[in-house]
Amino acid sequence: MEMKKQLLKLEEKYNFKKERDDSWSFEFNKKKAFIINLTDPRNIKVITPFIIRRKQLTTVAATLFENLENEIFIRSDLIEFTKFSIEVIGNLLDKNKMGSTEYYLNMLYQDIKTSDDHFMFLSTMSDIISMIDYSTEYHFSKFTKAKMQGIHNAYFKFVIHGNNEEYMIDNDGSIQLLTRVEGDVDPQDEYNLAEMIPINREEI
Repeated sequence: MEMKKQLLKLEEKYNFKKERDDSWSFEFNKKKAFIINLTDPRNIKVITPFIIRRKQLTTVAATLFENLENEIFIRSDLIEFTKFSIEVIGNLLDKNKMGSTEYYLNMLYQDIKTSDDHFMFLSTMSDIISMIDYSTEYHFSKFTKAKMQGIHNAYFKFVIHGNNEEYMIDNDGSIQLLTRVEGDVDPQDEYNLAEMIPINREEI
């Protein structure tokens, strides 16, 4: 029931919905973004990097929120949270439908960071990650466990570098696109979807 309530909230606040082609979309500041369809064969190579980064974001978020609950604010925690959030969001946006995803990320980041309200920033980023979680959970439900493991194994076997992207925040506050290099991801990382717990919390 709680999950349905949260989904309705996201639908109302961001016009979050499933498109006809099984991709998902949302709106921020009246600008529409499309989340890629992970069941599309063209997007298969995004799955493993997404899962690994999303798991890392869960760990970073847990530390950040635990400190905030104890009224401790550590700026480096917020920077780490932002770094992983930007990469997770950026890699799941559909370049074919949106053109420059860096433009959208810059618009998103610049808009929510100018408020100097850490809780508003965290709430917005968490909402967008939650929408990505809903869309990816919908797509992953269409794969068998064996298929998912095969995708994971194929990623480490065939993808060396240049096929996946990551984003960083430059010194001037702009989002820059980087290319991931060999060795950036550990093949031994756990591939456990159950650990990608939602980071959108009521206390935000």
